[in-house]
Amino acid sequence: MRIDYLLFGYRLAAVKECDRGRAATALLRHNISASVSSEGKITVPEYKLRKFKTAMSGIEYTLSQPLGLFSLGRLSQISIGAWLGILLAAVLLVVSSDFVFDVRIEEASGVSREEVAEALYQADFGVGKRWSKTDLDKIEGMVMLNSSDIGFISINRRGTCAYVSVSSKSEREESELGQKCNIVAKYDCVIDEITVKSGIAAVKAGDTVKAGDLLISGVIPLELGGGTLRAEGIIKGRISESIVTEVGRLDIQKSYLPERLCEVRINILDFSVNIFKSYRNLGGKYDIIKSEEVLLSSGGVRLPITVVKIYAEPYTESEVTYTDTELVAIAAQDHREKLDKILSECEILKISTHSEFTEQGYSTASDMLLITEVGVKRSIE
Repeated sequence: MRIDYLLFGYRLAAVKECDRGRAATALLRHNISASVSSEGKITVPEYKLRKFKTAMSGIEYTLSQPLGLFSLGRLSQISIGAWLGILLAAVLLVVSSDFVFDVRIEEASGVSREEVAEALYQADFGVGKRWSKTDLDKIEGMVMLNSSDIGFISINRRGTCAYVSVSSKSEREESELGQKCNIVAKYDCVIDEITVKSGIAAVKAGDTVKAGDLLISGVIPLELGGGTLRAEGIIKGRISESIVTEVGRLDIQKSYLPERLCEVRINILDFSVNIFKSYRNLGGKYDIIKSEEVLLSSGGVRLPITVVKIYAEPYTESEVTYTDTELVAIAAQDHREKLDKILSECEILKISTHSEFTEQGYSTASDMLLITEVGVKRSIE
C-alpha cells in the first residue's frame, strides 16, 4: 500500500470476472495507474475518485467506504486541520529523530570533557548533525588520530542522544600491557641494534630483514618453559631513503586585490538559510575564502547554529623568471625543510646530495642512510 493512499484516503472497487479486461483497458485509456487484482479488486486513491468513475462509465462495479487516515478523519468528523496537525507532528517527529540533540561525555581520567568536545567538533560531530549521514567509525578514528591524549573513544546512539566513552592514551597503554604480542619489522632494513626487555630475539645486529619479519618473539619455546607473553624491546635498523626537490625556472605569482563579501548564510541543524548572496561584477580570477562562526550559548556550549561567510579575493597573475641564484636559494630552502622533517624522526648516518640545472629549472636530490626504530607490535592470535 502506498503511503499517500494511507494518508489522503483510498477506496476499494470490485468488478465482476467478466468485466476485468474492460476495466483494465478503461483505466489505461484514462491514464489511471491502477491495476486489477486476480480477485477483481482495484485500489482507487480518493483524489482520483472522480476520474475513476468517469473511466468506469458503463462497467458495473462496487465501491467501498472511504479508507485511510484522511477518510477516517471525515468519518469521525475530525477537522482536516486537526489531521494535518497530526500529520505535521508525525513528520517533524520522524525528521527530528535523525538529528543529534545531545552529546553526553563520560568522565575519564587524563582527558577533560572540554578536550573531548573539541576533538569531536574538529571531527565534524556534535549537536545538530544527522545520524544517517554520520560514519561513527570514521569519527572515532579521526578523534584518536588528531588527539594527543585520547587513546580510545566509543560513540553510541540512544535515540537522539550520543553517549561518548573515552580513555586516555596512558590508560590504553596500561590496558595493553597484558596483551600478548610479537615485534616484527616495519621496513626492509639491516638491524643495527637490538635490546630485548621481554621475549626471545629472533635476529641479531647485522641481519638483513624484510618488512613483516619477526624480530622479537612473544612465544616461549617448550625447553624454556613454554607459553606466550608480551614482547618488549628496542630495535633500530638502517634504512635507505631518497628525496628530490625540483624548482621550475618559470613561475606564476599572484597579486591580490581587496577581498569582497559575496555570501552570508546561517546553517541551523542540517538546514541552510541564505541571508545575502552576490557574485556580480567579480570578473577575472579570484580565490574563494570561507569562514564559519559557531554560535555559543551563555554557558559556552556550542549551538547547532553556524554563520557562514564567503569572500572572493580577486587577483592578477604575472609570469616570473628566476635567476640561477634565486633557483638555488629556493631549492635549498625547500630541500632543507624536507631534511628537517626526516631528522626529527631519524638519525642520518650518511648522506649524498647532488644538484643540477635542468631544462625546466633546478633539481636537488639526496640519498641517505638512516637509523630509526623499525619494530612494530603485532598481536599473537
